[in-house]
Amino acid sequence: MEYSDLFSLPLSTYFSGTKLRWMLDNVPEVQKAHEADDLMFGTVETWVLWNLTGGKNGGVHLTDVTNASRTMLMNIKTTQWDKDCLEFFGIRESALPKIVSNAEVYGKIVSPPGRKLTFEGLPIAGMIGDQQAALVGNKCIETGSAKNTYGTGAFMLFNTGTEVVPSNYGLLTTAGYRAGPNAKTVYALEGSIAVAGSSIKWLRDQMGLIQEASDIGKYAAQVKDTGGVYFVPAFSGLFAPYWDDTAAGTIIGITGYTNRAHMCRATLEATCFQTRAILEAMAKDSKKNLQVLRVDGGMTNSGEQAVR
Repeated sequence: MEYSDLFSLPLSTYFSGTKLRWMLDNVPEVQKAHEADDLMFGTVETWVLWNLTGGKNGGVHLTDVTNASRTMLMNIKTTQWDKDCLEFFGIRESALPKIVSNAEVYGKIVSPPGRKLTFEGLPIAGMIGDQQAALVGNKCIETGSAKNTYGTGAFMLFNTGTEVVPSNYGLLTTAGYRAGPNAKTVYALEGSIAVAGSSIKWLRDQMGLIQEASDIGKYAAQVKDTGGVYFVPAFSGLFAPYWDDTAAGTIIGITGYTNRAHMCRATLEATCFQTRAILEAMAKDSKKNLQVLRVDGGMTNSGEQAVR
């Protein structure tokens, strides 16, 4: 079995399937419930929906296609739980929620016993993973559009349309969204950067080069370039497209000329270089030209002064 052909993810403890396998091996209560066919498993939206619709008193057990695509248990092409994947991890399909679209009525809000909720009876009609939500929220609904969320890390998704595009360049293939039960699934390529905004926090808290995170743009604007300084903020290895857990943070090109402004600019440019590497990998994998890149996240507040 070529697992990457099924769920388009590297075998990693980052995803849900390996976490459930660990619990089955190490938590007796979970193992007993699984053996008795009395186990219910899901991701965060599954838990929230189940509780809102009644929990133990008839709550619905569903997951949306985007979150299901990150469990290592869903076949990315059929968007259903895959029997080979379930056999590989030793998981009963009956323990898993039904996979649904991102836009349909899943159930209505139910008040818990002894408590009246203000929103009782209102329908719940939308669930989606966080990065896929940013893809839709940034209106990246046309093929070739992409979004990058610059937070502590950075997460870029590239809309590839209704075609499943496997990656040969270190990216992940994911479900982007399905706009209704009868709609086709729109897919995306995803590239993750481990360190983005957290590198600014490092400059502030560990190095003391800035007082506030917002200072980085002010100092970076004081110089026209980095003075030959290059910063690789691989504090926890490198994610896409390199996937190198052994990589360590590196700063090169420091001379007696280097000052705080050069370091600030090199820190911002480090995220730009990593973003470009992912965009180039996306272009190679999809064989489609980037039409638009929309951005969000706290790091976008560095302001125009930093890139003058």
